[in-house]
Amino acid sequence: MTESYGPPEAGVTVVQTYGYVEIEYAAIRKGAALFDWPLRGTVEVTGPDRVEFLNRMVTQELKNWPALTSRQSFWLSRKGRIDADLRLMQLPDSVLMDVDIHAAARAAETLSSYAIMEDVAIKDVSAAWHRLALHGPASARLLAAASVPQAGTAVAEIAPGQIAQVAIAGHVVFVDRVDACGEIGLELTCRTEHAEVVYMAVLERGSHPPAGEKAVLRPAGWAAYNIARIEAGTPRYMLDFGPDSLPAETGLLADRVSFTKGCYLGQEIVARMKSLGHPKQELVSIDLPVAEQKFAGADGTAEAEGELPRQPITGSFVYPGGTTAETMAAAEPIGAVTSATLSPMLGNKPICLAMLKHKFAAAGSAVVVDCESTLVAGSVRPMLAFLQRG
Repeated sequence: MTESYGPPEAGVTVVQTYGYVEIEYAAIRKGAALFDWPLRGTVEVTGPDRVEFLNRMVTQELKNWPALTSRQSFWLSRKGRIDADLRLMQLPDSVLMDVDIHAAARAAETLSSYAIMEDVAIKDVSAAWHRLALHGPASARLLAAASVPQAGTAVAEIAPGQIAQVAIAGHVVFVDRVDACGEIGLELTCRTEHAEVVYMAVLERGSHPPAGEKAVLRPAGWAAYNIARIEAGTPRYMLDFGPDSLPAETGLLADRVSFTKGCYLGQEIVARMKSLGHPKQELVSIDLPVAEQKFAGADGTAEAEGELPRQPITGSFVYPGGTTAETMAAAEPIGAVTSATLSPMLGNKPICLAMLKHKFAAAGSAVVVDCESTLVAGSVRPMLAFLQRG
């Protein structure tokens, strides 16, 4: 089953599931799940001044940046808003920037507008490069068996921020580790014309291993990934924050922003926000209970006791603690849900990420979430992650 990613007219579709979300989710937690990611775009920066130029542009420190390593960063507007959430890969002859597909063209265009004296070339090369991914505790072991090392870190030993250059089915693939689901996560970047062959080679090795080895791999879609990444507290650009967000609102400040480097575009806004102490709103995670209630039987006549979790949806309003159905009309929302799911690892407990006004974003704050027209009391967690694995 596929669905549009972003505006339907953009023509970007992603697989939601290949059949059974539960099985695909289990592969993430117990083995390995293979993803095809047309929702990712690529911006390429070449030229001898590429690293020096980027270091003056983005929020992360790139000085003395080693080859075959990666960095997470933001590309900001002059007003300090997030034009793109970046994963920058330092390759031998270029820097590849992994971005949301809908932000790639804008990022290439706006970055290019600041390259005046520098010897750099910046292009949206999303059509030329393709992204695959493996998530699950068996991912590194599986990929090591399916590939031939060429340069960089060994796949079996790869850590976040490191890149392995390997050959899969005879084609060059760059692998870096991003544990977005709370398990080992490997992002595979290869030429688009080789992507199908690479995908099938990894799938064949993981799902039909040599005699004596257990099959550990399943193809998986966005639905299973989304459950796992919310459990891990991993925000996504264009979902949990976006072009109108400030870095301090995202919960990703420590991963994306250096406060010791030199100037970069939007730095004044970032520094001012730090000196003020907090932004107006912040991304948080919210604990919600599993409500025990009666529900109709399958034939519509009988009733049975059981768990029927109430799950909020994206955009659901969040209210101050103590808000009731009787007082909701007069209550002012303090924020809205950005992502939500039922967590298999937490007994089908409803969990969500939400952007809340700072006053209500402190850990332990009581809140009320509109869950399918039913108000459910919850509380703000001390961290974005609901569970930590790896």
